[in-house]
Amino acid sequence: MDEGVRAEARKLLMDLATDGSDEAEALDALAGLDDERDLAVIARTSDAEAVGLAALRRVSAPRLIGTVAGRAVGGGVRLAALALITDPAERLLVALNSEHKDVALSALDTLSEAEALEQVANRARNKLVARRARAFEPSGAVHCSRGAPPRRWRCRAKSGLRSLCRRLSSPRCSPSGTSEESAPRR
Repeated sequence: MDEGVRAEARKLLMDLATDGSDEAEALDALAGLDDERDLAVIARTSDAEAVGLAALRRVSAPRLIGTVAGRAVGGGVRLAALALITDPAERLLVALNSEHKDVALSALDTLSEAEALEQVANRARNKLVARRARAFEPSGAVHCSRGAPPRRWRCRAKSGLRSLCRRLSSPRCSPSGTSEESAPRR
């Protein structure tokens, strides 16, 4: 077959697979494609989640799966791609570069090395993810609440509550909001 005809057929199949109007037609067009890069593009750009997931199942290159995890249109496709990533370096890239907070936070939850957490805290594209990375403690830290699932979050809220309680119980500040010096003595 001529290369021009092959390229035109590939382009037509790609258009049919990414068009969200008919899911069955998109899945049939997907069956005619075999290049992993094309499948990754379909997984990233397809509006139909079933088509995106079907394309993702046929992608095996970790780098392409990481791209799908960070940039796919559908949240289900992003999270399914993240679940397929086994390389911590690729998960770090997803946490750093994804603009979608669902997958970036999920990728952050799997990181445990202090250097990786520091990179995310300083360079993450998503500011919420960067703030969460700053709130991580090194693994093995003491957890704040009893019975809580093992997490590495710093308990800033709890320490803030303790400092507020100390201020309220100090001689200068009473719970009513008036200082004890100005409150009537009994």
